[in-house]
Amino acid sequence: MPSSFLSDLPNEALVGYTYVGTITSDTTTNGTGVDMQLTDGPISAVIAVGNYGDASTTLAVTLTESDTSGGSYTAISGTQTKSYAASATANDNSAAVIKADKRSKRWVRAELTTAGGGTPSVPVAVVLMGRKKLVGGAGYQL
Repeated sequence: MPSSFLSDLPNEALVGYTYVGTITSDTTTNGTGVDMQLTDGPISAVIAVGNYGDASTTLAVTLTESDTSGGSYTAISGTQTKSYAASATANDNSAAVIKADKRSKRWVRAELTTAGGGTPSVPVAVVLMGRKKLVGGAGYQL
C-alpha cells in the first residue's frame, strides 16, 4: 500500500480550507494559508465550483506555498493547475482534485484567477488535505 493511501480519513489526514467564497470580478484571489507542517508526502486540493452564472468567465486554481503564513507565496513546482473554460453551464456544480507532490514549504494556499470580462459570480470552495506525519512505530501520529 503506498504511503499516501488514507484508509481512515478523519484520523489520518490533516484537512483545512484555503478558500470559500464567491468571486465577483476578473482578478487573482488568494486563499488563506493552511499550515501543512504536520503532513508528509503529497497533498491534494478538492475544488468545488457552484453555478458559474457567466458564459465568458474563466477560472484557474493553482496551489502556492510559503515559509510563513504572511510571507511571499510561489507556485509549487510540478503542481497541476485546474482550469475551467468559459461556459454558461459546463462548469456548474462540479468538483475536481489537484495534487502537489513536491511541496517544500510549511504554508499552502490556493490562488484563484478569473478572467473573461463578463460579470462573474462564481461560488468556489478549495479544501486542502494531506497525510499526517507518522512518528515512532506504526500507529503513532503527531
